[in-house]
Amino acid sequence: AKLLNASVTLQFCEDHATKEALHKLGFNAVVLPLPLDFSEEKPVPLPEKFKVLVDVDAGYKVVFDSVKRAMPDVEFKEFVGSVSTDEVSVLVRFQNDRCIDLVTKKMLMSGRRVISNIQSPFWGYVDGEIVSIEVARAELISAIRAIQDEKELNLDAMAYYQNLCSPDRFKA
Repeated sequence: AKLLNASVTLQFCEDHATKEALHKLGFNAVVLPLPLDFSEEKPVPLPEKFKVLVDVDAGYKVVFDSVKRAMPDVEFKEFVGSVSTDEVSVLVRFQNDRCIDLVTKKMLMSGRRVISNIQSPFWGYVDGEIVSIEVARAELISAIRAIQDEKELNLDAMAYYQNLCSPDRFKA
């Protein structure tokens, strides 16, 4: 870290979680996400039926299987390969690395909601430390139910992440 800090003026990273991790290691990083150009895309309304896209590491699978069984009225879709953001209402993403990925940014930039174990602006946060399956399941169900009746796009998140990931901002 000392050698890199001495020879590189600016070190960029994708998100605040990565920045904090790099700072703990002694690196002088600033947040500047890689650009995504959404300027040509028209906002697509949320689907008529509430649909949840689930992207979780193996360690969280047991909890999410339990959540799915407890919510038979909700349609859950496993993240496999590529998924159109237009098909879903919310992304539930629990990962060990706790960094923002491309799929999450696309979801937010298209006005979808996100529930995750990652703390970031305009996200629903649920602690990823699993004390018990029952407690984790109750917290997740509560977070999903809290946004289940939302029929409008998450315009605040959309504006924030489109600005954050703007090619013009990146160039500047």
